[in-house]
Amino acid sequence: MRIRKLTSQLEKHLLSRRAQSDAEAQRVASEIVSDVRRRGDAALLTWTNKLDHAELRPKDLWFSQKEIRAAECNVSPDFLGAIRHAA
Repeated sequence: MRIRKLTSQLEKHLLSRRAQSDAEAQRVASEIVSDVRRRGDAALLTWTNKLDHAELRPKDLWFSQKEIRAAECNVSPDFLGAIRHAA
């Protein structure tokens, strides 16, 4: 393992790389959100396949109230709040 001293120049370089990848992630996320707003479930299925390599069908996107209540018991209140805010 090589240990490097964190100089101010190295710190700036590392932070600029992070900012670039954050900007790229933001761009892709915006593209996904726009596509889902425009095409709905079809876009959601397309992006899930592309990014997660999961072959889902439209029927896989719907959950019963029983399934939703069970899932709510397994996540934190903060997570639930974030989901409700996003909806």
